[in-house]
Amino acid sequence: MDQMLLHRPRAVLLGRAVEGAARSVAEEKLEWFARCIANGYMAPDDAAVDRETFYVSAFAELEAPHVRVLLFVADWERTGEHAGPPTTDDLSDAFSASLCPVIRPVLTTLERAGLVVKRAGPRQPGSAPHRETGVPHVWEVTTFAGHLMRRIGHVPPDRSRPDGMAA
Repeated sequence: MDQMLLHRPRAVLLGRAVEGAARSVAEEKLEWFARCIANGYMAPDDAAVDRETFYVSAFAELEAPHVRVLLFVADWERTGEHAGPPTTDDLSDAFSASLCPVIRPVLTTLERAGLVVKRAGPRQPGSAPHRETGVPHVWEVTTFAGHLMRRIGHVPPDRSRPDGMAA
């Protein structure tokens, strides 16, 4: 512990992880923070410690609704059964019973944590404006989200490109 406090990047990691853990009610999040602390302590350089700090920051933002929506978006991509990424309206419909009134804040939190990206989707000729945003925003998980999902025991979407190179 003393070595973590004497090394500024590790001390920052430890402080943020302890603060995130103190605000958490989910047992599994405590394990996520503990793993980040351990990884940071064993990290060979400051860049690896900084990476753990990014994970801690993302974990601190996540609660059960955020994880559910993140996994839903990832599953949407993974199955390949859809014409494109989910729109805000698709997500609102999928979570109409539980999260519909707060789907936008949930997505905003995921976006702020670097776990999803929002972009304008193609507008279909003659289609009505989208209910939630007026424009067809679509949501995709990021590469960082894929790494985070592996850490919490979930399978991220396959990001391999047609040429066989990983994205």
